[in-house]
Order: sequence, then C-alpha cells, then structure tokens
Amino acid sequence: MNKSYLKQMLIYFSKIYHLGEKINTLKDKRAKSSVKISTVTFVVLFGFMLQIRSFNRLEHWLKKGKFKKVLPKKTKIPRIDTIRRVFKLSVKFF
Repeated sequence: MNKSYLKQMLIYFSKIYHLGEKINTLKDKRAKSSVKISTVTFVVLFGFMLQIRSFNRLEHWLKKGKFKKVLPKKTKIPRIDTIRRVFKLSVKFF
C-alpha cells in the first residue's frame, strides 16, 4: 500500500465517519497519562485499517517505528502496555 493511497484512505475515513471529532471526545480515566488517549486510539484504528491481527504484531510495528511518519513529530508513541491499559479502563466507542 503506497503512502498516497493511505493518506487518501485516512482523509476519506475522517470525512465520512468524523473520526477526529469522535476521538477528541474520548475521556481518559488514567491517573498519570503521558500519552494522549487520542494518540492511542489513532494507533489502534490505524492498525485496524492496515489489518494488523493482534496486539503482538502492533507492538512489533511500534518498536520498529512504523507509526512515526503518520503521527506529528513530537508526539509520544505509546507502548503496547499503555494501549492495553487504555482500552481496559476507559474507551467506549462511538
């Protein structure tokens, strides 16, 4: 999948499903959160769109830095433990 197609797909999903607005309305119930809940949710949705089948595979992609180009430069990339904790505690989807 090339980068322009991926960008078009993200724009399409954002326009049709208003993902940005819905992600920004999520509430974070963690006590100390160094990573924004919007970043965690975006990483998981992006992995879902790329058909990553497990959190173990997603963890591999995070360690390899595959998400650095899709997130803003100074955004802290979450670890897989953070992603699991966020979804366990606080996420109610749409």
